[in-house]
Amino acid sequence: GPFPLAEEIPHPGSEPSAAWVLGLQPALRAHDYQVPWLGTRVDCCKGTTARAGTTRYSMYRSHTGLPITRVDTGREGLGHLPASFIDKDWRESCAPFLAEFCGTFLITLTYLCNASAGDPVWAITSNALMTMVVLYSFGHVSGGNMNPCISLALWLAKRHTFWTSLCLCVFQIAGGSVAALTFYRFAVAKVNLGPKPGFNGWEALVVECIFTTMIVFVYLNCAASRGNNPVNTPNGFIGLAVGLCHIAGGYASADVSGTVMNPAVAIGLQIVDMKDELRTSWAMEYLPMEIAGAFLAVSAYRLVRPMELEASFLLDPHDPHWQPPSSSRIMAEFIGTFFTVFTKALNNIGKSKAEAWSVAAAVASMQYALGGVSGGHFNPAVSISAAIGGRRLCTARNAVLYVGAQIIAGLTASTMYGVVHQRGEIVIRPGEKYVNKMSAVVLGEIIFTALPCYTVMAVSAKRILVSKRRRYDMDGLAVGMCTAVGGFAAGNISGAVLNPAMALGFTGLNVIGGDLFQSTVGIYICYELVGGFLASGLFWLTHADFFRVKPVAVEAPSTTSSPALASPKPFPLGGPHG
Repeated sequence: GPFPLAEEIPHPGSEPSAAWVLGLQPALRAHDYQVPWLGTRVDCCKGTTARAGTTRYSMYRSHTGLPITRVDTGREGLGHLPASFIDKDWRESCAPFLAEFCGTFLITLTYLCNASAGDPVWAITSNALMTMVVLYSFGHVSGGNMNPCISLALWLAKRHTFWTSLCLCVFQIAGGSVAALTFYRFAVAKVNLGPKPGFNGWEALVVECIFTTMIVFVYLNCAASRGNNPVNTPNGFIGLAVGLCHIAGGYASADVSGTVMNPAVAIGLQIVDMKDELRTSWAMEYLPMEIAGAFLAVSAYRLVRPMELEASFLLDPHDPHWQPPSSSRIMAEFIGTFFTVFTKALNNIGKSKAEAWSVAAAVASMQYALGGVSGGHFNPAVSISAAIGGRRLCTARNAVLYVGAQIIAGLTASTMYGVVHQRGEIVIRPGEKYVNKMSAVVLGEIIFTALPCYTVMAVSAKRILVSKRRRYDMDGLAVGMCTAVGGFAAGNISGAVLNPAMALGFTGLNVIGGDLFQSTVGIYICYELVGGFLASGLFWLTHADFFRVKPVAVEAPSTTSSPALASPKPFPLGGPHG
């Protein structure tokens, strides 16, 4: 582990001030610590020392969570500072930039190959998997941005300095350009970029902006947030969450614009597009919308995690004092529900075969980003089910607020869909084989709505019962895959809405469009609420320990007065397992 600062740095007193935390940066050099030139912002983490009444603070680089350690000036070496961040020679200094260059090169080359000759169904998943692989491979070296929008957002969120972000952007664009020039030399097929038939440029630009916002927002919440990615217990789902965003946005926008969501990749696509006689400039037109998406993502990040802006929050992100306020939890539910409903609606345009996969990816990525803020419901049935499951999961007041935010988000997402797709409603109806078998439709909606409701309550209860500090990196994927299961299994039976906010939003849009037949999808709300009640009952039956009143601890009588043979720690009635 890192060498912490010694006690020579004055203790701030009862509560560290922002000025004291900021003053630690020059104190690093004063105590023989090397501050890497790749970004000088630092986080610190409280720890205990052997000496009573003293506190030790460990220094970490912001965003990556890598330690800043004391540098030995003798011949013994350079301590435990990771090689990529020792300001020693040109190799170590250039490593983060080289990582960004290589990562963006690989991502852009994958995009180009899939755009020209990739499998029409799995090409988007291929792009997402390459992004995921690159983030896990280079994340510990450079932070794994691989996207100028993310680097820009990290500067806006005060996780990088301006010059660090600028240098990262330059190397990312260079990587994308070199990949394009490599592909340009050998490519035999053109890259089709821009609005698809039936859509104009403005509609394509809106979709590009929305899904760029989604990717940057998820990255900030998963990587830059000290509450979601503590320096002492970092999470392992950053690459997974960002890759899932590419799956969600890629399939959802396939019939509208074929989103890029990365300026470096967009510039690479533009270079290749110049080879075609009918070349366009759509990649460059996407660029300002992607930058706008970065600004929107940072604004949303500040709304859902305002405590991250407080300097003393960096000292102890798990301090109960730093619980997200109600406004942040409500905004988190709104944002998560909006992206989920909007993804489902856009997939409906071309009746995508990967609709369930895309919507599940959106749910999982939002779970990873916002689960620690609001619990990650994004579904009125889940919120109501959790409220019935007990106050420890969701209070009645929070459930009412969450449901209101989710309904508004569903209506907003449906309205945005209407702006993008002005020539049709959202068609959700039972499959041809089940038009006259409503019992199958009802059963499908009930069962596959109960599944995510129960899963959200189960993973939340696990975190409460075991440890709030212990990380479970698969929880978000488990909740998201519930949507995939329901979408694939019931998609051809009922349409697999599985969300009252989604059903209400689609119904409202169809009524406004004059399609009264399609407005009957609103009846699904009743089935989905029944599924929520069913999940609550099953949770009550299977989690008896969660509902048990905490027993009074009883101390065993002391057998000796010797300090060396002190009495054992108290345990609840019933033994160590309750």
